[in-house]
Parts: sequence; C-alpha cells; structure tokens
Amino acid sequence: LIYKAFMTWLDHTHTQVKASGILEKVVKRMMHRTISLALTMWEEQTKEEQRTATIVEKIVLRIKNMLISVAFMYWNSQVQALLHQQQVVLNVLLSIENAVVAGAYDRWHSQVQIFTRQRVVLERELMRMRNVAMAAGMDCWKENVQDLQEMRFKGSKLLLRW
Repeated sequence: LIYKAFMTWLDHTHTQVKASGILEKVVKRMMHRTISLALTMWEEQTKEEQRTATIVEKIVLRIKNMLISVAFMYWNSQVQALLHQQQVVLNVLLSIENAVVAGAYDRWHSQVQIFTRQRVVLERELMRMRNVAMAAGMDCWKENVQDLQEMRFKGSKLLLRW
C-alpha cells in the first residue's frame, strides 16, 4: 500500500510536472502572443501616428506657407501703396516748387520790364535834359558869337570913323 501510494504520488507528481511544463509552455505562448500582439499593435499604432504626424506636418507647413504668402502679398501691396503715395507727394512738391519758381520768375521778369521801361524813360529824360542844356549852350554860344560879331562890326565901324 505504501508503495502503491508512493507510486501514485510519483505518477501524479510526474503528471503534474508534465502538466505544469505544458501549462508553462501554454502560458509562455499566450504571453508571447499577448506581447507579440501588443507589440504588433504598438508598431501599427506607431506607424499610423508617424503617418498622421507627417500628414499634420505637411498640412501645417502648407498653412504656414500660405500665411507667409498672404503676409508677403499684403506687405508688397502696402509697399506699392507707400511708393505710390511718395510719388504723389513728390509730384505735388515738384508742382509746388515749379509754381514757386514760375511765380518768382514772373515777378523777376515784371521787375526787369519795369526797370527797363524806367531806364528807357530816364534815358529819354536825360537826353532831353542834355539836349535842352546843349540847346541852351548853343543858344548862349550863338548869342555870344552874334554879340561878338556885332561888337566887331560896330568896333570896325568905329575904327573906321576914327
């Protein structure tokens, strides 16, 4: 009986060891499958996340480029408007400057004309004054010459009478 019980125990122990080995293999396979399945799922999820990140990065880059393009176009339009305004202001300043120069020229030209007329009038008056003075001098000289001639004539008559 003891032998039989020992043998039963031994068979049972061997069976248990085998069963635990098989069970251990099954558990390992299940663990391996679970880990493998988790790893596969993780790899798939990681690939999907990387693909999604790449797509999001491209979308963000497109949006960024579009915003930069819009900002550049706005800046360019503002620069063009500023250049146009500067050109308008420059044209206005040039027209004002030209008007000022033209006004100054007109005033100078009118003054020159006034001075020219005054010079002509003055020259005429001086010529008249000179002519009057010369005429008066000529008249005086003529009178003196005539007086001298009369005196000579009267003096010669007197001398002849003596």
